[in-house]
Amino acid sequence: MSNLNVAIVLAAGEGTRMKSNAPKVLHEVCGSPILGHVLETVKELKPQQSVVIIGHQKDLVMQYINSEYPKVQTVVQTK
Repeated sequence: MSNLNVAIVLAAGEGTRMKSNAPKVLHEVCGSPILGHVLETVKELKPQQSVVIIGHQKDLVMQYINSEYPKVQTVVQTK
């Protein structure tokens, strides 16, 4: 058994309480999307692999991840 250091970020929610059409993980806080803040923190942990679980508006979220964090993998959560 190996000790694989993997970071998994849950980012599939709709964010209905935010009253916005944008995915909640892409809402900006202090100039960066919420997901960006999380992934920057994850990067500091130096995991061997990082995975983001996406769902709602997956194309927009995946586009952001691929452009800003190309080494991060995505997995689509379906209902």
